[in-house]
Amino acid sequence: MELEGEELEAILRKLYVCYQCGTCTAGCPVARVIADFNPRQMILRLKQRDFAILDNFKAWYCAACHTCSEHCPQNIKFSEVLMELKNYLAKQGEIPPGTLMIYKDLEYVGIISEFTQAIARRRAALKLPEVQVDDETLKEISKLTELTGWHDIIHSVKVQVSNPKNSED
Repeated sequence: MELEGEELEAILRKLYVCYQCGTCTAGCPVARVIADFNPRQMILRLKQRDFAILDNFKAWYCAACHTCSEHCPQNIKFSEVLMELKNYLAKQGEIPPGTLMIYKDLEYVGIISEFTQAIARRRAALKLPEVQVDDETLKEISKLTELTGWHDIIHSVKVQVSNPKNSED
């Protein structure tokens, strides 16, 4: 993976004070269930400019619970660094196919998951309002994606079944 530039350097500078105590990984709920996701290892390898650690969309596994940030003795906001990295990677066309579909669904349909009858029944039982996405809402969503640049990003990425970094050609 070819990554470079001032934007990336600004993101990585936030990791310099890490002394690899492992508190981030010890508290991470994702690390408990996905062996490949290890915040301490990610920080070490990012500091070493070993961007292979980001292969297979690993940065996107973060649940953004901020547990790592809350417990870090060096006050590194690693979950925020990962959010910035995901934005940077998205601009490079590195978005997991499922995530890309969610973004496109939000822009075109106004919701990010199929609205089933079961969900409608649960909402009614909880006395929640009926979900309605009208044309005005879709226009607002579209305007926001254009203003933030996400429209161009999500429409420039070609969906691939496998991660391009792992292909032989």
